[in-house]
Amino acid sequence: FGGAPPAPAPAGPASPANPASPTSPAKEPSAADRAAAEAAAKKIPGHMTAELRAILPRKMTILQVRDFLTGEFEPLPLDDLVAYFDAQATIGTVKLTVKAPEATAGAKKK
Repeated sequence: FGGAPPAPAPAGPASPANPASPTSPAKEPSAADRAAAEAAAKKIPGHMTAELRAILPRKMTILQVRDFLTGEFEPLPLDDLVAYFDAQATIGTVKLTVKAPEATAGAKKK
């Protein structure tokens, strides 16, 4: 109470898009893009969607999201989840980023 408002969630591999961001495109998604997003969303079972939205700000990869949802519920095809995130990114509701490769344990430092 009375403190500063919480900081916005950082953008991650699958985080909610920030429409106020100066890098966000201002164009409105086309009807075809919206239809594709709706079709992709229908492939995600309804009982998983609330959990999916809740974990978006966690900077998880799509594979990590799929593994989490599969562990909590039932198996979810990776192709369906990728199609969902691609469609959501197209209409601007999420921003996908490429995760930097992790250094392997046996990698030599120069």
